[in-house]
Amino acid sequence: MPVTSGSEHPWRRRLSRLQTERSRFETVWGEIEENVAPKTLRLNVSEYNEGEKGHQKILDETVIRARRVFTAGFVSGMTSPSRPWFKLTTPDAALSESHGVRVWLDEVERRMSLVLARSNFYQAIARVYDDLGTYGTCAMTCLENFDKVVWFYPHPVGTYYVSQNDQGIVDTMYRETTKTVRQLVETFGIDNVSNQTASMFHADNLEEQICVFNAIEPNDDRVSEKVDFENMPYRSVWWENAGENNKYLGKRGFNEFPSMVGRWYATSLDDYGVDCPGITALQGCKQLYHDTKRMAQAIDKNVNPPVQVPSAMKRGNQINLLPGGVNYTDISTPGSGITPLYQMNFPVGDLGVQMAEVRERINQSFFVDLFLMMSQQDDVRTATEVVIRNEEKLLVLGPVLTRVQTEVLDPVIDRLFAIMARNNLLPLPPPDLEGVDLKVEYISMLAQAQQSVGASSIERLVNTAASMGGNGFPGVLDIVDEDAVLSEYAAILGVSSRLIRDPEVVAGIRQARAQAQQQQQMMEAAPGLAKAAKDASEVNVKEGSAFDRLSGR
Repeated sequence: MPVTSGSEHPWRRRLSRLQTERSRFETVWGEIEENVAPKTLRLNVSEYNEGEKGHQKILDETVIRARRVFTAGFVSGMTSPSRPWFKLTTPDAALSESHGVRVWLDEVERRMSLVLARSNFYQAIARVYDDLGTYGTCAMTCLENFDKVVWFYPHPVGTYYVSQNDQGIVDTMYRETTKTVRQLVETFGIDNVSNQTASMFHADNLEEQICVFNAIEPNDDRVSEKVDFENMPYRSVWWENAGENNKYLGKRGFNEFPSMVGRWYATSLDDYGVDCPGITALQGCKQLYHDTKRMAQAIDKNVNPPVQVPSAMKRGNQINLLPGGVNYTDISTPGSGITPLYQMNFPVGDLGVQMAEVRERINQSFFVDLFLMMSQQDDVRTATEVVIRNEEKLLVLGPVLTRVQTEVLDPVIDRLFAIMARNNLLPLPPPDLEGVDLKVEYISMLAQAQQSVGASSIERLVNTAASMGGNGFPGVLDIVDEDAVLSEYAAILGVSSRLIRDPEVVAGIRQARAQAQQQQQMMEAAPGLAKAAKDASEVNVKEGSAFDRLSGR
């Protein structure tokens, strides 16, 4: 597919500028790979299947375990595959409480969750969380799949370049990868590959790896009235790195930006994350490795110190330093025995304490104390204390959770919903939802922990009202709207609407209960009324009595 104008297509030129911008982050990324996360950075896509490299500088495994706990904690806490972690709702609270609307939303949630479970989403998101915590930036792409509906492709740090729009939202990704000659020809056709690749294909050199680039960006050339691939809101362009300058492999389009790029912390000026647990723990890891070396040297010199020996023993290498070894020397000469060259008095215990403190700092950088809190804090005695400690730690993690939801999870849900809707995989919406935009609420463990303050406040309100009502202040119970309390509490906990009855059904149940109670009261009062009527019939009414006057006689 030759470009119609110019000797070089514009994507090559823009790639060069993006490479310059990203180069400012590559130095610290390299340090992180060496000291925190071996074999996770791919600044050179030709480096793959190199299992023997990468762990030379990792002299203490604390940071490796901390990363594992962090990743597992985020997967379980944010997007657990074993429990619901999102729900759909509407901006209108009254509309969301409509039973028909709620049932439809629940069914959509069920189908979307099923698609995510059948795809590789949960494997991909684990890699995304690891990169986010380690490098401060993560990325993956969601593409349509004939068998699984969607399929996710996590991108290693170093293989992509990103740019954000004026709202601080990443809407451009240039990605570098490798494909075999056979894959390129099968995907793009023999006429669209470079002359060099075509020659290798005809020579049956099918498994040779070719470096290729893929640009995904807003399509500023689109004609909105047209609906073909060339005129979708986002375009995707492929080309070979070593191919002809005026040629690209293929071009397609997307209705939504298919890639999700998350940053741990970034300002409006930063395309990539500028802070994260990996950066925070980097210096601690370096110090720990340095102390580990010194500890090993101190122990080694204490156990096997350098020695000084008489020069006469040099002949024939007569020194035996093995356990139980025997050495002969002339004891008549002062100082002629084998003695340590110097005495070691290294404070090994103090160094061990310092190393333990550094390990704790590394664990805190990756929030290990938060994710393992329940298993580590055996002194916790009450549920209230657990909630309080959760809230304290989540104050630090809260802004990050919000950013992950906005930059990673929201785009996942939006793209999945759009793909399923275009393929008629969703039920027909009720008329009330015509033209209404849906929104996503997160009900994962970490999201609910953030909302635990609201749940605790509701519990304290109800307990206080009940206590006052039972201690001589019954009127206080009239203030509390029990229906509103339970609805709000269920919303905070993320309870399925299947567990909550429709308001009309509730009204019918209450009306039937009131009628039954009224009938029961009438039945209980019937014997008394009959007796009163009998007694009244036997009264001897005298002329001029009060009864006579009341009856108008």
